[in-house]
Amino acid sequence: MKQTIIIMTTIILFSCGQKKEDRNGKITPEVPPVVEVPQEIVSAKLPDLMIISSSVSPKGMVAPKTKCKFAVKVKNIGRGDYNHAISVGGPGIVGRGFNSLKAGETKEVVVEYTPVSKNATYTLKFKVDPDNVIKETNESNNESQTYTIKTTF
Repeated sequence: MKQTIIIMTTIILFSCGQKKEDRNGKITPEVPPVVEVPQEIVSAKLPDLMIISSSVSPKGMVAPKTKCKFAVKVKNIGRGDYNHAISVGGPGIVGRGFNSLKAGETKEVVVEYTPVSKNATYTLKFKVDPDNVIKETNESNNESQTYTIKTTF
């Protein structure tokens, strides 16, 4: 009866470039050259949505059940287009929006709010992409200034 023995080996090769000898006879591996990649290739072309201005009408004191309109301008200051739904909203406000914003483009959204209580103070702040659905280069610039609406008796 014949027996067959199979011997398996694994050879792992490491390459550190060529070895270099200095004046003192010390041998050190030469580091391979660094490949430079242009910045345009490295940085992703992501959108960056930002509220660039906002306003409210009417201003100051309002009677209860007065419809207040907020105009919110949103700009894509990023390098990439965004071609999906974009919403602008605030606390207690149904968001409104638009369907796309190309790089460099600005659009305005009008959001309505009706305070109902008498002698009350409402503090509102608007946010584009309130649920952080959009992957952006900067997520911290999505909020408007704060607005205060006061109602009369």
